[in-house]
Amino acid sequence: MIIRRSEVKDILNQKEKISDLFEESLDSSFRVGSGKEKFINCKIQDLIYYLERNAVVYIATDENEIVGFVWAYINENGFDKRFHIAYISVFEWARGLGIGKLLMKEIEKEAQRQKIKNIELNVSSANKNALNFYKKIEFYPERILLVKEVKQKDE
Repeated sequence: MIIRRSEVKDILNQKEKISDLFEESLDSSFRVGSGKEKFINCKIQDLIYYLERNAVVYIATDENEIVGFVWAYINENGFDKRFHIAYISVFEWARGLGIGKLLMKEIEKEAQRQKIKNIELNVSSANKNALNFYKKIEFYPERILLVKEVKQKDE
């Protein structure tokens, strides 16, 4: 298993694998309807766009095939500067092998190099596996996003 910083060409050369990783991530966190393919294509375009600018992407490869990736960018909110994990995904068949931990370790090293003190991310409360993973690698809740569904009059 090799963990290395990604370049745009890696994403373009293995676009199908990246699409599959986005899809697995979506399926484990959200109820996605018919717009999933369009959403994934937009995310790949976003990934390329931000990778050409200031995003940091690390990929895990096995025999030159991508099996996981993490995508982070700098988020400055006026109070501090943080790395925000936009996505992390590892193929389900490869989970439990320490790949996610290795990917996150690379983001942590990058944060140290850039003198960034915090890494943040959002996770679905329904994704228990991800919540357990983040807890194991010492993430903790800082804010809680609450949602209320608004009933529409025509329903």
